[in-house]
Amino acid sequence: MWRVNLRPGKPLAYGHVGGYKFFGLPGNPVSAMVTFDVFVRPTLLKMQGREDNAAYAIAHTEEALTSDGRRSYLRVKLRRDEQGKLWATTTGTQSSGALMSMVLADGLLIVPEDVKHVPEGSPLKVRLLRAI
Repeated sequence: MWRVNLRPGKPLAYGHVGGYKFFGLPGNPVSAMVTFDVFVRPTLLKMQGREDNAAYAIAHTEEALTSDGRRSYLRVKLRRDEQGKLWATTTGTQSSGALMSMVLADGLLIVPEDVKHVPEGSPLKVRLLRAI
């Protein structure tokens, strides 16, 4: 069992039992979804000999953000302005038990580890959850 430096998303387990491989995900719904997308999905695709074709883009923050120094995956709504620039705003509470924040999300905005403050308008990588 590992405590990954990720928000949301700890703990995470991987192992073998009786010749079978298994993944153990966190109990909170959003943590389970994020860790599946970040760790399990790419691993399963690699085991199948397939590439992970997850879509990413750069989005600018519509608000100043704070983080606790862990890599954070913030649930965000995305929009394009008249010039085609992509903007991200959080879906509300970022609690790992707030399932509605994931339902409303167009993407997961990635705040790198060791970043504690993100000024409004900052460009960050976003993992697209649906076409925009």
